[in-house]
Amino acid sequence: MKKVIVTMVLAAMAGGAYAADFGALAVSAPALAASVEVKATAPSPEAVPGTTLELFMDEYACKAADAVLAVQPTRVEAVKMLKPCFAAISKTNMVRVRIERTGLGLLITVGANPDRPGANEAVAEKLKRELAQRQNRLLGYDVFLAVAQVQRLSETKSALFMGLRACSVADDMFFVQPSKAEAIKMMRPCFSAVSMKYGVPVTASETNGGLSLLVGLGDTDNYHAFADLSASLRSRGGMLFGYPAEVHRLDNAPY
Repeated sequence: MKKVIVTMVLAAMAGGAYAADFGALAVSAPALAASVEVKATAPSPEAVPGTTLELFMDEYACKAADAVLAVQPTRVEAVKMLKPCFAAISKTNMVRVRIERTGLGLLITVGANPDRPGANEAVAEKLKRELAQRQNRLLGYDVFLAVAQVQRLSETKSALFMGLRACSVADDMFFVQPSKAEAIKMMRPCFSAVSMKYGVPVTASETNGGLSLLVGLGDTDNYHAFADLSASLRSRGGMLFGYPAEVHRLDNAPY
């Protein structure tokens, strides 16, 4: 039997940001993909020998978690089927819980609510028990669990990459190292925030050795963005997502 792997994801979430995220959650049942035939919504009695499964997380919206399908859905379809479930879990527990696809299967992330310390850990423990009863699989895919650590922005701002909340992903820890392409994709909101702060474009690309950050030309001098990015990388040993990273800048000096 496989074990549930719990990774600690550093997060700095202010109450207002949480409220905005939580308010955006919707509990609407999406239609199943036409290519997927639902044979039954009850769990298979052979799923876990000797165990009678109850409704996943005690939520009616989670009945799809134990659906028996004639054809296994794709990861995209599985996430679509399970989103109403995790929206309901989020609403019941006032802690944001989301599900997404990964290269290895499905990833459930339990967010942090600074106004309810410990609430996300309680939700995570229940999720661990529910998943263990299902052999850590949902809709035929391995499931991994990540739990956000509650930290207030005032306590962590100085430690955030570039001092920006949008860049907190730079310090997330993962059970499986993301590919360089995935790392760049996850850092795009950070680079957008850096670009807005300094008035110069910031992009990233893959290199044979790791990652390369480029500070382009803008309406302002790009040296300050270059210097701050370099300092942030030095404080992390010159690494991002486990890859060596370096910073370059376009020179706007006349020749």
